[in-house]
Amino acid sequence: METLFVIAAKWPPEYGGPGMYYKRHINQIARIAKKVHIVAWSRSDVIDLEGAPANVSGITLRPWRGWLGRHMSGVRLLCRLVRERGITSRSRSGVLFTGGSISIGWRPVAMCSAALGLQVLVENVLFQADDGTALLRARFSSLTRWAAARLTAFCPVSSGLRDSVRNAFPDAATVLLPYGVDLRAYSPPSTEQRRVARDSISMPNGGLAAVSFGGLHERKGQLPLVDAWLRWVERGNRHDSRLFLVGPPSDAGYVDAIERRLADASVEASQTVVLAGFCPDTARYLRAADVYLSAARAEGLPISIVEALASGVPVVCRALEGVTDDFLHGQAVTAIADWNFEGVEAALDALSVGECRSQASHDARTVAESRFDLAKRLNMIDGLLMDAPSLPCSKVS
Repeated sequence: METLFVIAAKWPPEYGGPGMYYKRHINQIARIAKKVHIVAWSRSDVIDLEGAPANVSGITLRPWRGWLGRHMSGVRLLCRLVRERGITSRSRSGVLFTGGSISIGWRPVAMCSAALGLQVLVENVLFQADDGTALLRARFSSLTRWAAARLTAFCPVSSGLRDSVRNAFPDAATVLLPYGVDLRAYSPPSTEQRRVARDSISMPNGGLAAVSFGGLHERKGQLPLVDAWLRWVERGNRHDSRLFLVGPPSDAGYVDAIERRLADASVEASQTVVLAGFCPDTARYLRAADVYLSAARAEGLPISIVEALASGVPVVCRALEGVTDDFLHGQAVTAIADWNFEGVEAALDALSVGECRSQASHDARTVAESRFDLAKRLNMIDGLLMDAPSLPCSKVS
């Protein structure tokens, strides 16, 4: 392919969203095309491309304001793409939208894709944001349907999102494309790697190390996670265990609620919860971890869980319909319905036993290798963009 445009609602240094995922794998993405342009809606006009190869460049667009700006964002994006080299019917070019929200601007680009010689993929990454129902709630639903039928494909990252998109847009191509992980960068640590990682985060010897990634926000569910953790710690006097919440304070009010909950606990118990802030080196925490915890209320396919599984870290998480089932394999994942204390405590008790944790770790790595290999994902993206003429619009897979 001559040119690939990767469109992101956020890109580092702004935190959150799939942009962080693609930034982490920028070298692999760069192999898909001769030229790769990262296009991001940035308030600071800054796109971090540190470590990117020479064929990758950045383009910033100012974020939209108001509902009219939100719906005109796609027109602005389309005009910018037309200005860039490579957007002609004589060159092979592709556009990958890293989210499916209307505000990211995919509708006008999809409607003009044939005239511009573009192949257009739209990833669906989050329930209540870009699932089928959410997309049809946006203004001008007939326009959304028309644009969807002209896409190369929707690419939902989980089976639940796939079913939602398929039901909403039966005439659009829909291809399941779960997030992948670099299985070499994220792998079970050696004994020495584990010791060094635990020392680096001041993890006490003998305690259970739990980690959870994500901005501190109600959607991520850190408060009920902390509630369950403190109850487990206080019930068993497990004061040598630690829960590391790794992520920026995205919601000041929510952070205050977490800190008040910690203040209400005993001093010994409150010290077992570490608000670690943002850290780009998630692999270091996973090398130290015995378990990954998540009480998130809404997800598409959590990248952090994929990385934990690849690292051989068992997962205890809130059960989410259409998402959690994609991870299940043996003892790798314990899904807690309605996030009840009893279920969380039972799961942590089980994973405190070495033999049980060892089997769960093995199952975690197995499911990552079989379902979430980054190389396979990139090959699918490349194939969709290069083989698009043979993919009928009515095909759903």
